Amino acid sequence: MAHKILGVELGAYSIKVVVVTAGIRSSAVTDFFEVPVPPGEEPADERAARALAQLIKEQGLEHDIPHAALPGDTISLRVLDFGFTGLRRADLGKAVGAELEGQLPHDLDELVYDFDTLPQVQQAAALPEADPVFVAAQGGVQGNGRTPDPPMVAPDGTRILAAASTKERVARLLATFGQDGLEPRSVLAAPTVYARVAEKIAATGGPEARGDAVLFVDIGHARTNLCVVKNGRTLFARTLSQGGRQLTSAIAREWNLPFEEAERAKHADGFVASTREAAPSEAWARISDVVRRELAPLARDIRQTLSACQAKIGVLPVRAVACGGGSRLRGLPGYLADELKLPVGVVTADDAPRLIGQAATRGLLPDSALLAHGVALEGASGRPAYDLRKGELAFKVDFSFLRAKAGTLAACALVVLAFIAGNSYAALYKLRKEEALLDERLKTATTQLFDRPISAIEVKEKLAPKKEQSPLPKMTAFDQLVEISKHLPPKDKIKLDVSELDIRPQKITVKATTDSAAAIDELEKKLKEIDCFTDMTRGRVQAGAAEEKQFTLTIATKCM
Repeated sequence: MAHKILGVELGAYSIKVVVVTAGIRSSAVTDFFEVPVPPGEEPADERAARALAQLIKEQGLEHDIPHAALPGDTISLRVLDFGFTGLRRADLGKAVGAELEGQLPHDLDELVYDFDTLPQVQQAAALPEADPVFVAAQGGVQGNGRTPDPPMVAPDGTRILAAASTKERVARLLATFGQDGLEPRSVLAAPTVYARVAEKIAATGGPEARGDAVLFVDIGHARTNLCVVKNGRTLFARTLSQGGRQLTSAIAREWNLPFEEAERAKHADGFVASTREAAPSEAWARISDVVRRELAPLARDIRQTLSACQAKIGVLPVRAVACGGGSRLRGLPGYLADELKLPVGVVTADDAPRLIGQAATRGLLPDSALLAHGVALEGASGRPAYDLRKGELAFKVDFSFLRAKAGTLAACALVVLAFIAGNSYAALYKLRKEEALLDERLKTATTQLFDRPISAIEVKEKLAPKKEQSPLPKMTAFDQLVEISKHLPPKDKIKLDVSELDIRPQKITVKATTDSAAAIDELEKKLKEIDCFTDMTRGRVQAGAAEEKQFTLTIATKCM
């Protein structure tokens, strides 16, 4: 039976919930909701959690399974290299914990972490100093304007991408959800969840480019998530503490506007020029200059992230996807393409049916909900990657929902029991009627055959075939001769000379000569061990020459 999984993102500007129906073999997105975070003096996460609880109640999602994401600026993401391979995950987890404890300013018992092994470890091979002839002839640039990566070779070892945070931060997030009766089944590291979404977006290159590395740039209100994805796996991830809020602040300062009005102006007329789209006038150029100044640090940090990704894991993305609410800024994809020297695409309306299913018919654009979408798909997988609900924070299944439905369940159980009892009584009543009818027929038939009514047991005894004893003996004369031979005492114990051995049905006669009476006793003892012999009679013992004893044994046997 399919059940619903909720991917929840408590953003600084809005709350997103993606609903996935998870079945046994497949899962599909069935709905998508986004509501703004209400204004107020309380902390933003508390206001967001309260708005989430109201949304869950209004949409009737109280009994579905939520999964949440921990913001990337509260997580440490590390690429760890180990010189060994083939360890079990439990043993590898101990090594990862020890390495994280050495790199992070926290004791191991204060940390909660999860990890995944990266695909084949790669390092750049040495290249000759001279340029290849065919590259030099073409100018040394191919495709998107980037020099092709050097050949790669794979060294020995294990490479890990680990996500770690403190137990206090995870517990704080769980407490925020718990204020309104919500408890996420898992808490995922936010920057790592885009892998399952990648192949649903046309800007990633489609199935024909599945082997290419793609950079996701998710620009939110307060932060920007960067995630490098290849072949459905997260290879590198990072969160930058920059987002659309900085652009709003810059617009508010430049034009002396209140923050809320500057936010609306950014949404309506925000613009940054690029080689793809130039400023149409001086007024638009001024807006572009203000926005560009705020975007410059973001572009610089993204370039540094790409350099770190290439240096640590030997992978450089060949294209990028801009998403999040910040990606709606006019001209942003072209600006990022100029700064990163990468083709940059966005989530379009054509991607909506694959991303949010039937919710696309409401005209929603899911470009701001890829994080929630990835969380929902990870939750639907059954074993979400980079789940920070570990150890004492692990999700504990309770049966409070059963207690809430106890009355209904009890009534259903009574109804089922009543139907079972009624069906059993009907079957028993039918069997008894058939039994009475058969008894009457038996009484009539036996009276005709035996002149009196008799029971079914007596009929069985009278009509059953009698067992006849088999005419074949259990043992032949030869078999009994063999048995006697096997049980004769050894030659070193007695001296025995058998003069006559007569084997007949139920009787065997042995006439023999031995050297003492004790030898006769020993012989009788051995022959009595044969199961077929039931009785043994010793005849008169006569003295012979040289102290010899002549005797006769008569043996009753039941095997002939």
